[in-house]
Amino acid sequence: MIHRADQREVHPLQALWGIFFHGVMLFVLPFMVGGIAGAFLEVSEVAETLGVLGSVAFVLIAPIFIAQFLGVVVKTSREVKFLKINGTLTARSALDAAYRNTKLLTSRGYFVFASGIVFVLLSLAFKWASLGVMAVSSLLLFYLVTGASVFLSAFLVRTFEAGMGRDQRGIRREFHPAVGRCGDPIEEKFLLTRVPVMPGYFLAIEDRLPERLDTDVRHVIPPKAGRESTTVGSVVRRTPRGTYEAGPARIWYQDMLGLTQINVASLATAQLKLLPHLSRVEIIEPPRTPLEEPDILTRPDKFPTEDFFRFREYQAGDDTRRLHWKLSMRVGQLQVRLPETREITAKKVVLSLDTWVPKAWLSRTEVIDDLMDALVDVWVSTADQLIKAGEHVTMVAALRGEDGVLRREAIDCSKGQRPKWLDAGARAAWQSEIGVFDLFDEDETPEDAFMIVLTSRLEPVPPDPLPGRRTTWIYLHPSDTIGPPQPSTFDLWLNWQDKPKMSSLEQILRFVQLPHPAGSDENGFGPRFNHWRRRLARRNKRAFIRQEVLKAGERAFGAMLARPDVVYRMQVHPDHYKLIGISSGGGEQREVPPAPTGSTTADHHPAR
Repeated sequence: MIHRADQREVHPLQALWGIFFHGVMLFVLPFMVGGIAGAFLEVSEVAETLGVLGSVAFVLIAPIFIAQFLGVVVKTSREVKFLKINGTLTARSALDAAYRNTKLLTSRGYFVFASGIVFVLLSLAFKWASLGVMAVSSLLLFYLVTGASVFLSAFLVRTFEAGMGRDQRGIRREFHPAVGRCGDPIEEKFLLTRVPVMPGYFLAIEDRLPERLDTDVRHVIPPKAGRESTTVGSVVRRTPRGTYEAGPARIWYQDMLGLTQINVASLATAQLKLLPHLSRVEIIEPPRTPLEEPDILTRPDKFPTEDFFRFREYQAGDDTRRLHWKLSMRVGQLQVRLPETREITAKKVVLSLDTWVPKAWLSRTEVIDDLMDALVDVWVSTADQLIKAGEHVTMVAALRGEDGVLRREAIDCSKGQRPKWLDAGARAAWQSEIGVFDLFDEDETPEDAFMIVLTSRLEPVPPDPLPGRRTTWIYLHPSDTIGPPQPSTFDLWLNWQDKPKMSSLEQILRFVQLPHPAGSDENGFGPRFNHWRRRLARRNKRAFIRQEVLKAGERAFGAMLARPDVVYRMQVHPDHYKLIGISSGGGEQREVPPAPTGSTTADHHPAR
């Protein structure tokens, strides 16, 4: 699965109203307000200047209105072509494109426009001609800036979009490096080549990377930067394992007064792939088993020990170093000692990753993606350790390919295949189509193969047996990875930076101190409310999952222990993982150890 940033789609009714208001009412509203107010108010003192001012306003506003209409049609049609090329054209996306291209005003522009309308009403209500001059002058200044933006947008859109994506002109987006290991420093860059930025305007770039990367992108390019190649970049705050797609970013021109903004279509996208780490996997107290052969994860010594428990008569070809001369003289025949441990031969191991979750959980998987990171780390690390031990390992999982189709993939981990199975670890993600028992083909699985399944079940494991010689389950309990109980709604607003602990002074300053530097747009009520709303939605998802895993986790773990298989409980530590043997499938069961205090998958170093 490729993690993509949330698409900012506008509700259709809001888009239709925005197109109507910005396309029509923005130019008609001052005349409507003046006409309606004049019908109910005594306007004899301003009647002498009303006609002249109205005529001047109409002469200036009408060309702007026509240019605005034509510009919207041209820009929307070109953006629709871009969407079609990108394969994302729908009725909804076309409506959003028309809305973005029609919307010219910023919040500051709305304020100036509303102030002009209020001045018009006050001039008519108080019969004050001078105030009417101020009102019309304010509106004329507003429309002049709007008109300049309309005319410049028609020119800039034509030249800017014509070279989009080409080397000689346009914007190119990339991650550096594009492929890395989780936890590595990654920088996102925008390469601007001869992008025009007119005097009195600047180019702004804004985007929000996929949720797991926890990074907002904001860049401002001044006019002088448009004459040459310019590169702007920012460091990705968090780099967990996975594949990510960024873009297209929102790009617009804005005048220096901050009244208008001109949206520009963009196809500048970039992909990032972060491979999992190979971590240390420590096996603590493997489960006791009544069988002579130990579990596949517990490898005996390759060399015979000095302890022997039985003898037999010497046969041709036996190692003469194992002859027991005293016993041979006593019984009158040559006797050899049998080693307690046998010579090791390479075993066939099928190492599978269970990525299945109930369909109802798919909308909440971003909360438990850290859980998948831990499973993948142990998946690839265990494969690496078994390969070094000389075993024949095949890794199996349900993965989504480059074409977006989910399919079962079996990767032969022979020599030189490490990049392939590390890439599989980067592509692993939650899905609800292929269950754990669908990963194994009885015709392809050798009868003498050892099956190892890494899972974090949210529903009990079906009782069906797996093919192969023996099955070992490595279980990571979901309740061990969600972390402490979620904060209240008030605490979520108070601790807006998600600090582990806030002092009393910091809590008091939260009521009087702006969260961002003075003058930042992020201090506004709208951005602060949206930031709090996103964090509240994430908090609610975590609270729901925490509640559900307490019920589903124990039920699933109990069903797994009831199977005649070996079961390990997995624990996440800051610098390694532990596998603790719980059940040997027929032998005694060890008591489940508590999870490490304060340890979560989010604290594990590969996810930083």
